[in-house]
Amino acid sequence: MPKPLLPLLLTLLLPGAAHADIRLDGTGGDSWAFRREVSGTADVDCQQVEVHAGGRRVPARREGDRFVAVVPLAAGDNAVVAVCRTTGGEERSAPQSWKVRLREAPTARIELAVEGGVVRLDGASSTRSEGDDAAIVAWRWSARPANPAPLALLGHGPRMEAAAPTIDGEYLVALEVTDASGRQDRAEAAFVVRDGRAAAAPDTPPWLERAVVYGVVPSLFGPRGLEDVRPRLDALRALGVDTLRISPVADAPANDAVTDPFAVGPVYGRREALRGLVDDAHARGLRVILDFVPDRTADRHPYFQHADEHGAASPYFSWYERAPDGGRAFSVDREHRPHLDYDHPEVRRFLRGALADWVRTLDVDGFRVDVGWGAQRRASDFWTSVRRDLKRIKPDVALVAEASARDRELLRAGFDAAYDWTDEPGRWAWAEAFSGPRPDLTKLREALQASAGRTLRFFDNDDTGARFMTRHGRGLQAVAAALVFTLPGIPSLSTGVEADAEYEPDRREAPLDLSRRAPIADTLADLAALRRREPALLRGGLRLLGTSSSDTVLAFLRGDAGRPVVVASNFGPEQVRAEVAVPFDGPLQDLIGRGVTRARNGMLVVDLPGYGTRVLAPPR
Repeated sequence: MPKPLLPLLLTLLLPGAAHADIRLDGTGGDSWAFRREVSGTADVDCQQVEVHAGGRRVPARREGDRFVAVVPLAAGDNAVVAVCRTTGGEERSAPQSWKVRLREAPTARIELAVEGGVVRLDGASSTRSEGDDAAIVAWRWSARPANPAPLALLGHGPRMEAAAPTIDGEYLVALEVTDASGRQDRAEAAFVVRDGRAAAAPDTPPWLERAVVYGVVPSLFGPRGLEDVRPRLDALRALGVDTLRISPVADAPANDAVTDPFAVGPVYGRREALRGLVDDAHARGLRVILDFVPDRTADRHPYFQHADEHGAASPYFSWYERAPDGGRAFSVDREHRPHLDYDHPEVRRFLRGALADWVRTLDVDGFRVDVGWGAQRRASDFWTSVRRDLKRIKPDVALVAEASARDRELLRAGFDAAYDWTDEPGRWAWAEAFSGPRPDLTKLREALQASAGRTLRFFDNDDTGARFMTRHGRGLQAVAAALVFTLPGIPSLSTGVEADAEYEPDRREAPLDLSRRAPIADTLADLAALRRREPALLRGGLRLLGTSSSDTVLAFLRGDAGRPVVVASNFGPEQVRAEVAVPFDGPLQDLIGRGVTRARNGMLVVDLPGYGTRVLAPPR
C-alpha cells in the first residue's frame, strides 16, 4: 500500500483518532523585537490552532490551511510551537528557537527645562519594559559629583528641581528607574551656565566645537592594535589633540565589512583592549569616538550567510536590499559588502542597539558614521531617532557623518558635523586647488566660501591616498595645517602626522615608526593652543580679505566683534610683502611669532616668509 494512503485509511477505520499535520514557516533565529509574527500551515482537521511561546498561548488567525499569530517573546531564548487541536487530541509542530537580543528593561527618560532660576527635571515620560510591561516603582535622582557647583535636588518620585547655579560650566543630572521585576535603566540630562545664567545644553556638544581630532588607525601603532595606542596617549595630548577617532575595530574579516558590530575584532585586541584605551584616554581628558559602519555587513556575517542558505525562509532574507529578481545586491564598490535595508524595523533596532551598547558599556563619546551620506539618503529619519536614543544615555555624545558638510539636510537630520567635501561624496573640497604644480588660490577661495561651519577640516584623511606631505612637500603642509586650525570648523589630523609619516592608508599594514617627533609636531601643538586661546578662532565667522598677491597669499578675517583675528598665508617658497585689506585700523600683534604691525587706512602690510603664516590680532 502506498504510504500517502495510510493516514487516510487510519482515519476511516478509527474515528476520533484523526491525525493532522501542522508546521511553522521559516527557521527561527535572532529576534530584534519582543513581539513576532509567525505563520504556518495546518490541515483542515485542525479545529483550533494556537501558538505557544514562553508559557503563553496565542490563538492563530486562519485562512484555509494557513495560519498566523503574533506571539510575545522574552529576552533571551524562546521556544515557539504551533499546536493543532482536533477531536482526538492535539498535534504539535517542530519547535522553533528565537533569541531576543534586546535588553528587557524599563527606559529612563528626562525632560529638562530652565524656568526663571529653577532647573526642572521630569522623568514621568520613562516607559515600562517593552517585553513584560512591568510597572516602574522607583526613581532615583543624582547630580554628577564633578559638576562646577553642587546641586541640591528637591522633590520626589519622577519629578525633581534644583535652584539654578550661577557658576559657569556644564552640569549633569542622572535618573535611574527600577521596575517591579527589579530591572534598572539610567538616563542623563545636561544644562549649562554661561555668564551666570542657566540654560538647556546646546544640541551640538560644546566639546566637539573645541575639539582637535586625531584619527587613530590601531594597526599603524603596533602589532597589538589598541594596546599599542595606549602608550602614545601622552604624546598625542602634547600634540594638542583632545579627541581620538578610532578607525573601524568591529569584528570584520575584510577591511570594514563587519561581521559583528557589538564586538572588537581579535586583530585589534578584543573589547577589553578598547575599554582600557577609553579609560586611559578619559583619565587624560581625551574624548574617544568610534568609527561605525551602519549601511552594510560582510557577506560572511551569520545573518547574510543564513539568508543565502535558506532564502526567503530565513528571517534575515528581508534584512538586505535585494535585486529585482530577489538576488544579492551589493555595495557599488565591493562585492563582499551587502547593503542593509533600512525599511526593515529590526535592522534599525539592530543598529541602534549596537550604537547604544558602545555608549552604555564603554562610555565612548560619539561616532564617526562611515558612508554617512548613503545611510542618511536611504533613511533620513533614522539618524534623528539614533541621536535621541544616544543623548538619552549620554547628553553630550557626538555624531560625525562621513558626508559633505555642505549638505544642510544631513546636518539637520541628526549629525553634529561632516566632512570638508564638495557635493560629490568623497571629493575633498580642496582637491582642485592642489591638483596642479602649484596651489590655485582662486579654487581654494571658492571652496572656502562654499564650506559650512560644522566642518571637519583636514589635509589628510583615510581617502586622500598618499600623504599631503608626499604630494606637496613640508612647506605646503605647514601652510595647510595653519588653515585647518584657523578656519571655521574642527581640525582633524591623521595617524603619524607628528612623525612625518609617509604612507597610503589602504596600502599600509605594517606599523609606523612614531617615536620620531618631526618639526611639524611643534607647529601643530602651537596652532592647537592658539585656537583654544582665541574665541574668534572657535566661534567667529569667515571673511576672505583682498591681497596684493592674490595668486600667492590667502588672507581672511575671523570674528568681527570682540578681538578679531587676521590670518595671512604664503603658498609660495619665496618671501612676500603683501598688502591685505582689513576693515579696521590700529596695531596688530603677531600671535604665533613676535612683533607688532599696524593697519592704516584699511590696509595692512605684512611680511610673509616662504610657506609662512602670520596670525594677527589687536593687543589685549
